[in-house]
Amino acid sequence: MTESNSISYRQSSMGQVDTEFTGERFIPGIGGQIEAEHVHRYLFARQFVEGRDVLDIACGEGYGSDLMSGLAKSVIGVDIDEETIARARQVHTASDLRFETGSCLAIPLEDDSVDVIVSFETIEHIAEHEAFITEARRVLRPGGLMLISTPDPDNYLQDEEDNVFHVKELRRNEFFELMNGTFNNACYGAQECISGSVLMPLDDAKRFRTPVRFELDSHELAAKEQGRFGTFSIYLVAIASDQDLPEVDWSLLDVPDYSITTFMKLKHEMSLLANSVDGMKAEYDEALGSAYRELDSLRRSLLVRIASKIGLVKKPTGDGS
Repeated sequence: MTESNSISYRQSSMGQVDTEFTGERFIPGIGGQIEAEHVHRYLFARQFVEGRDVLDIACGEGYGSDLMSGLAKSVIGVDIDEETIARARQVHTASDLRFETGSCLAIPLEDDSVDVIVSFETIEHIAEHEAFITEARRVLRPGGLMLISTPDPDNYLQDEEDNVFHVKELRRNEFFELMNGTFNNACYGAQECISGSVLMPLDDAKRFRTPVRFELDSHELAAKEQGRFGTFSIYLVAIASDQDLPEVDWSLLDVPDYSITTFMKLKHEMSLLANSVDGMKAEYDEALGSAYRELDSLRRSLLVRIASKIGLVKKPTGDGS
C-alpha cells in the first residue's frame, strides 16, 4: 500500500489500549477478528460521507468517526457513556469532528441536521427498535442516507451462550421488515470474516451475482458448496433512504497477519523448526550415549586397576600362565 492511498487510524488508537476490553466494544489496539469487522464497516461507510454532515450514533471510542472525518463535511460522534466520550474528545481532535454524550433514543441534535447516519452494532442493544429508527429519521434530512448493521442471531455465536450485552436481536426477516417499512428504498449486504481465496470480476458487470461459497476440507481433499455468500454470514448491513440509493462499492478487507498465506508460511516454518529440533535431539541422544559408553569404559578400567592392586586380578606372566 502506497502512502497516498493509505487510510491510517494508528494515531486514533494511541492511548486507548489500556481501556478495559469487555469483548463487546472494540477498542483500537485490540487486534484479530473484532478489529477487522469494526474497521471494515467504517472503511465501507467512507464512500457515502464525502462533503456531508454525518452522525455516528453509538460511536464508542471514536475511531470510526475519526476515519470518516476529513472526507465528510462534519462528523458528530454520539455515545451514551460519558467516560467513552471524554476519551474520544481527548484523542480525536480534528476540526470537523466533535463528540456528544447522548442516547440513540434521544439524539442531542436538531431536526433535519445530518445527511448521513452511521449506526453499527447499535440496535441490538435496545428493545425499542421502532423508536430508534423514528428518532434517527427525525435528525436525518429529507433524502438522507442511513447505514446500519446488526448481528444475525441465527448465525451469531452459534453453540455459545447468548451475548449478555444484547437486549433484543433482530432476525433477518425482522431487520428487513423494519427497514423496508421505514424507508422507501433499502438494499442489504452481509459481513463475515473468512480465510481462503477470492474470485471476483475485473469489471462492473451488471450480470454479477452474489458469490457462491465453498468450504474446503484439505484433510478429505474435498470442497462442499454452502450456497450463496451471506447465507451463514454473522452480520447484516442495510443502506436505506427515501430517495434512490447510490451505487455501492462492496469491499474486501485483507488482513495479512491472519491470512491463510501467512498461516501456511508459519506452518512451514514450524515444520522446519520441528525438523531442526528432531535433528538436535538425535545429536544430543548420540552424544549422551557416547558419553555414557566412555564413562562406562573408564569405570571398568578403574575397577580393573583397583582390583589388580589388591590382588583380586592376577597380573599376566611372561609364559602366559
